[in-house]
Amino acid sequence: MKIKPIFGVSVCLLLTCASLPLNAEEDEYSNIPDFCLLGEDPGPCRGYITRYFYNNQSEKCDKFKYGGCLGNPNNFDLLEECKNTCENPLNGTSTQPVNLT
Repeated sequence: MKIKPIFGVSVCLLLTCASLPLNAEEDEYSNIPDFCLLGEDPGPCRGYITRYFYNNQSEKCDKFKYGGCLGNPNNFDLLEECKNTCENPLNGTSTQPVNLT
């Protein structure tokens, strides 16, 4: 009847582990819109427009030069738009990125 103590310990470990997040990094980004995790993308055009994107490596909004067409939705006219949407989505007023068509 040595099985009962092992079973009890196994259940206890299972319950403890089940309450922990499976991926802490995923939990960290759960409030950030998916497009904020896209990298900087200037697009194929040759414009030289100052824009802002959320850099998920530094967890800050950074300046970049946008070509003027295409790219991806992680592209904001204003630093504050980027911060409110991607850095602090619960503290600011979230806005949608500019239309890239």
